[in-house]
Amino acid sequence: MKRSVIIIYKLISILFFLILHQFSVCQEIITGGNVSGTWKADSSPYMVYGNISIPNDSSLTIEPGVNVVFYGPHCISVLGRLIAIGSSTDSIFFSINDTTGFCDTTSNHGGWHGIRILNTDPVDTSILRYCDLSYGKATGGGVEAGKGGVIYTSGTTHVVIENSTFHNNLVTRAGGAIYCTSGSSLVIRNNRLMYNKSYYEGGAIYVGEDCDILVESNAIAFNMAYFIIYDGSFAVEGGSGGGIYVTDPFSVQNGVVIVNNFLYNNMSINGGGIYESCKEVFISGNAVCNNSRNGIMNGHGMGKGKYFNNTICNNSPNAGIIVWSQSLRIENNVVWGNVDNYSPGTQIFYYNHGQVPEVFYSDVQNGYPGEGNIDEVPEFVNPAEGAGISFNSFEADWSLKSNSPCINKGKPDTSGMVLPFVDIAGNPRIYGNRIEMGAYENQYVAFLTLEMDPDSVTVYIMPNPCAEYFSILFNEVNGQTGKLSIYNSCGKPVLESDIVSRKQNRIYMGDLPDGIYFGTGRFKSKVHKFLIVKNR
Repeated sequence: MKRSVIIIYKLISILFFLILHQFSVCQEIITGGNVSGTWKADSSPYMVYGNISIPNDSSLTIEPGVNVVFYGPHCISVLGRLIAIGSSTDSIFFSINDTTGFCDTTSNHGGWHGIRILNTDPVDTSILRYCDLSYGKATGGGVEAGKGGVIYTSGTTHVVIENSTFHNNLVTRAGGAIYCTSGSSLVIRNNRLMYNKSYYEGGAIYVGEDCDILVESNAIAFNMAYFIIYDGSFAVEGGSGGGIYVTDPFSVQNGVVIVNNFLYNNMSINGGGIYESCKEVFISGNAVCNNSRNGIMNGHGMGKGKYFNNTICNNSPNAGIIVWSQSLRIENNVVWGNVDNYSPGTQIFYYNHGQVPEVFYSDVQNGYPGEGNIDEVPEFVNPAEGAGISFNSFEADWSLKSNSPCINKGKPDTSGMVLPFVDIAGNPRIYGNRIEMGAYENQYVAFLTLEMDPDSVTVYIMPNPCAEYFSILFNEVNGQTGKLSIYNSCGKPVLESDIVSRKQNRIYMGDLPDGIYFGTGRFKSKVHKFLIVKNR
């Protein structure tokens, strides 16, 4: 009997040792301070018990499959470079160990304090790709108070955020998931931003002054920028930019490009989908549907924003587009099924009565004056059954049926519009002889031969991708001279050159950073588009 007890005791001791050893080698405890190097998947999870910082001469690389768990309201301050690149099958996770108290805005309990990227070296680009970021929370005092639930950038920062998911993040001021300002440069592409909340501005994304930002091909849905204060028998409501809030009232040097995004079922008082108060902004190819209280709101009385090829439908209860400036360019849009309880039937509401914005080549319900405008049912494949956030726009299909009156009815000459090469579904932007109205380009309509341009051109590019030089040949009428322009992903011109048709024109791109560039070749009144990839 005694021998059996001893054997059992030894077995239990060995088992306990093995469990303890396994636990010790499969986790890393980070108490705070400076961090750098590589966080490896076989050491995950990384348990963070204090604020950590990446110094300005260092970088931190996080491998696919790593789980970063914060034990308290701690943050990652990035003064150097953060490289967190997961994969489509093995994401990197950032979250909190205990969400108790997350919804209490009077404390910082229940959430971690996000990634704060501040005045990094201009040559350092932080990258987050295939990451899952949740329960970031920003409250309290200080310069960063209540801003940026997960990402906060300020100063000369360069950040690329792709193929990631931001969900259930909270701030008391601005930027439920992402906040950028003061010269930041960001690419936000192919992400899902859902169920984030700000009490004032930017339920998902806040973009401040002097930023150079591309927001492309994201699903931005079910976010909120909203507050309500009860004062006796009165209730005061507020909030702007349920999905995206953009403000840059003076600068025309930097670029804000919002293109090919799904903005569904977001909520705010001003601009349920997008609120913009900018001197210049480019909003193109987006589906802005079933938001509350309106789809897009322009809040800059002298803004010169460009709204091209958006589908703005079923927003309620304050119209599809609300406008302060008469200097906007509103072209090739579908504005339909929006509800305005204060001005029934209104799809585009303008505050400054007597000076209405110009709208061209758009399908506007109940009609709108302007060249090329129509008032015909758009014939969507499967629109939402009603207006407002009670109807899930993700269950709808806002693409066009083949009998849609919006097909081949957009602006005939798209030169100067700097449109993306693909529509919101990733299909060629112009399929046929003329661009469609709205965010979707129908791919099943035959070319109308009688309207074909007899001098239609073919463009030959070699090599593509290129390292420093590429050659381009336009199969245009022999001997014509023209102008070639190259634009970066934000639509900014970065290179111009004289060109000649039917000749190999050698173009130097060695001084430009790697990336995807859009180009145009202009001959007489015609503009021909192409894409070139720079990759050393």
